[in-house]
Amino acid sequence: MTSPQQPATYPASPYPGYVLMPAQPPKNRVGIVGAVVTVLGALTALAGTALHWYSVGGIDIDLHDIEQATSPSGAKALPHTYFGWLLWVLLALTIVAALLANVPGPLSTTLRVLSPLLGVLSVILLLASLGQLQRDRSVFDDATVGLWAIVIGFIVTGFGGVFGPRRH
Repeated sequence: MTSPQQPATYPASPYPGYVLMPAQPPKNRVGIVGAVVTVLGALTALAGTALHWYSVGGIDIDLHDIEQATSPSGAKALPHTYFGWLLWVLLALTIVAALLANVPGPLSTTLRVLSPLLGVLSVILLLASLGQLQRDRSVFDDATVGLWAIVIGFIVTGFGGVFGPRRH
């Protein structure tokens, strides 16, 4: 017994002027939703770097103040590194990874996993750095909108890469 064979050509169309076309695979397109989520998260994180992070006894403390406090040579290594330059590198990497995760390409799948991991890693390092600067207090005691904005911004930016390219 022989197996059924596919016809060599498509059958003639029963409708004049109508041509049957072979099915095409779905095209991947840039993921607009993921890109928008990424940009919104990045803007939130950037706003968090400009806003006050703490308000203690009527004194407002922002990222610049924390960076200045960790600049001396006697500062602990993690806060000194994180607030000196690592925060900006992680923010840039998270934004780039999340945006590229939404563009069709060979690295799209890898970046869809990497971007949220970068966002979470950034928050963990932020909280660990702040924890080394606090004594007997939570990093969230006296926290204001700036700290919350950068934490939420990092998470949302990383999450923006999860959407990936749009399949149509």
